[in-house]
Amino acid sequence: MKRHLTTLSALLAACMFSASTNAALQLVTGFVKREVFLNIPGAAVTDLAGNAKFTGNQPDAVSLLGSF
Repeated sequence: MKRHLTTLSALLAACMFSASTNAALQLVTGFVKREVFLNIPGAAVTDLAGNAKFTGNQPDAVSLLGSF
């Protein structure tokens, strides 16, 4: 079952990457969207929130998690 959820998560993430940036946002129930921003210096939330990568919505990786 866990392998099935992992495969489903990968497929859903692939669909998210292929969507146009102008497309309407679609909610997917049962998953948590995880965005990863790498190489941002600092340790405070303000360091992340003030970084151009974050404010420009340019994560290094995006995935859907089946549990949180």
